[in-house]
Amino acid sequence: MAKTTDPMEADLIAIAGRLRTAREWRGIGSRELGAAAGLSEAAVSSIEGGRVRRAEVRTLFRLADALRVRRAWLVAGDGLPEASK
Repeated sequence: MAKTTDPMEADLIAIAGRLRTAREWRGIGSRELGAAAGLSEAAVSSIEGGRVRRAEVRTLFRLADALRVRRAWLVAGDGLPEASK
């Protein structure tokens, strides 16, 4: 993967990695995640593959909710993926 100096692009690459990690951790495919989040499989794959230049926060929140991970973790890498019990 090429290095980038654009902070937004770097953030999306990091988000893509966290999204893929969480999806694989949950043991679901991009089609199932898309259906749970109200998105297409192509949209999930594009975000996960780092092929989008911008992603709406509400879209990322829907993905986080569908994956049952903390929104702040998916979007910004803050804290742990899941809230403490």
